[in-house]
Amino acid sequence: MRALGFISAALCLRASAALAFPAEVTSTATGLGTRFYNAKGASLYFYTRDLAGVSTCTGRCITAWPALSAPDDAQAEGDWAPIARADGTKQWAFKGRPLYTFARDPGPGTTMGDGVQDVWHLAIDLIPRPSSIVFKGTREGWVA
Repeated sequence: MRALGFISAALCLRASAALAFPAEVTSTATGLGTRFYNAKGASLYFYTRDLAGVSTCTGRCITAWPALSAPDDAQAEGDWAPIARADGTKQWAFKGRPLYTFARDPGPGTTMGDGVQDVWHLAIDLIPRPSSIVFKGTREGWVA
């Protein structure tokens, strides 16, 4: 597994006191916060070019970055909400950010998509920290 890449300030999400998860999502606690996966263990990602509650990933993008599908009858659960895609399907979003997997990740838990083109980043709900502490990704891992 490669070192985690830099999570931009736009993706620094604060941890919630009590997280409710859709059935299509699993998670694990890390030193940075809660990291999210789909039900098969594939890492989930944010796309920084998406708008709040709107997926802009279509065409070749959605082939490389499959959306985290939500069932047609999905309802909001805590910080999780289904959004409507342009093709009429539903996709899960966390705190308004649509979520995706990366088709080139070779297996469960791998993170080959983190940092791609500086616009794709792992979905991590960061733990609260003093504003003076900034997490940065390096080749050796995360540093504060």
